[in-house]
Amino acid sequence: MPSAHNICLGIAISLGCLLFEASLSATVALDISDLEAHIQSQIGIESLIAYASRKNPDIQAARALLLAKKETYHIDTAYPDPQLMVTYYPEPIETRLGPQDWNANLTQAIPYPGKLSTAGAMAKADIQIATLHLAKTIHDNALAIREAVIELVYIRNAIDILNEEAHLFNTVSKTTENVYAQDRAALVDVLRSQSRLSKLHQKTVLLKDLETSQSTRLNRLLGRLSDASIGTLSAFDSILPASDLDELYQLAVAHQEDILKANVEIAKRTNGVALARYGRLPDFKLGLFYAGVGTPDVRMPPSDAGDDAVGIQFGLTLPLWSKKNNSRIQKAQADVAVAKAAKTARVDDIMTRVRSTYYRIKNTQRTLEIYEDELLPQAQAAIDATETWFMDRKLRFSDFIDAQSLWYDAKLDLARIQADYQKDVARLLRLIGKGPDGIP
Repeated sequence: MPSAHNICLGIAISLGCLLFEASLSATVALDISDLEAHIQSQIGIESLIAYASRKNPDIQAARALLLAKKETYHIDTAYPDPQLMVTYYPEPIETRLGPQDWNANLTQAIPYPGKLSTAGAMAKADIQIATLHLAKTIHDNALAIREAVIELVYIRNAIDILNEEAHLFNTVSKTTENVYAQDRAALVDVLRSQSRLSKLHQKTVLLKDLETSQSTRLNRLLGRLSDASIGTLSAFDSILPASDLDELYQLAVAHQEDILKANVEIAKRTNGVALARYGRLPDFKLGLFYAGVGTPDVRMPPSDAGDDAVGIQFGLTLPLWSKKNNSRIQKAQADVAVAKAAKTARVDDIMTRVRSTYYRIKNTQRTLEIYEDELLPQAQAAIDATETWFMDRKLRFSDFIDAQSLWYDAKLDLARIQADYQKDVARLLRLIGKGPDGIP
């Protein structure tokens, strides 16, 4: 029979599944046509996730799997279908009471008491696993959408930075030609300015190709056509939880669907051992027998001649082959060991990913501080200084160009680092089972 721990675990996960379904229904309350219109103009991350929860084929498949598991429960807990057997005799069998023309048997198999309820507990575990699989599919899809949005926002910002720099160097290129005519710049300065402008153009073309590729990926996650338009994306910031590493571990164990699925799998396999033990016990069969008897062709028939025969049948299986039954139990126990080992592996994997992501975020935070507190201010100061010195003819024009390039390169690097930082924060929040705002 299922243990008290397993029963409590099943109740807890069932309640969690109900809460998850309720929150999902609230999230997708908007009409799909309204969401589609928003996506083509301006949209936030939560609306994108709501759209995907209704259109993404992976999520639809997970919902269908959950429905299939719910129906499987009714199949596994139902009695076997009764059997009806009718026998007709072309040449009736003569009996004392008369010729037997036909007979019928109606039988019903009845599993040993408790066997179906144990099978039902395993089927309920499959429902819980399918529900967790649906939650994992939706949450993984939401993380992928967040990553795609972060990357797409970065690409668009990078294109804006490059366009701004290109506009500046268009002006600088003309200025270079003028100062070259005044012998204040060398020919190499003219060539460097034009070369920088050409490289900016190449980078812009590459980023636009990447924007198209990233838009296609985002549309795939949303369940839209690959070339469907995506409007202005609202930027968002994921909040890093103020927790130490041990607290993050505990949150991951409490909320990660893979670990929760492993717990349910262990409970299911434990019930499998109990179900295997029922193989040592008999199943029963009840039946009703009816035989149609005709009138005997005799001179002096008995008083009960021609009466139909009715009988009640009872049978049971004989589980005599102990080797087979013991093997079933040992196989079920081995399945429990496999499930426990799989849970340990999943926990170790999650812990490793939490730790590596956490320290990567910490390193990125230090890099961001260096850029924001030192490199960008220094690059801005270099621009101001070189512009003044060049106007006073104390600096070569190439140094002025280098200072401008350094400033825009630093802005691009900072945008890239910020995007990577936001991705890592979103991944860490996903690992510990929280949303982008840090709330479970």
